[in-house]
Amino acid sequence: MRYSLSVEFEAQLDYDDAIGYYDNISTDLGDNFYKTVNAAFELIKNNPNISFQNYKGLERFILKQFPFSIYFFKNNEEQIIKVLGILHFKRDVDAILPQRKPN
Repeated sequence: MRYSLSVEFEAQLDYDDAIGYYDNISTDLGDNFYKTVNAAFELIKNNPNISFQNYKGLERFILKQFPFSIYFFKNNEEQIIKVLGILHFKRDVDAILPQRKPN
């Protein structure tokens, strides 16, 4: 079962900031981050019931190549996934995520 996936505004800002950070180090690194996150999106869409870590009612997918997690809300009835954050492990998730709600 394939779900649709949307990236909420704040999560897109997270994503763009991370790509920019890695691009400043090396464009290859920025490209690799971009490809890694997009591959994770495809995995999540194609396998929505795969075992993810739960974080306070949200699903959490940990990237293996980068110190980031993708936090998302899954609506099984409508088969929709909404990405609420793409956050570095050092970010204060408890301060950031409660302010973000799926639209």
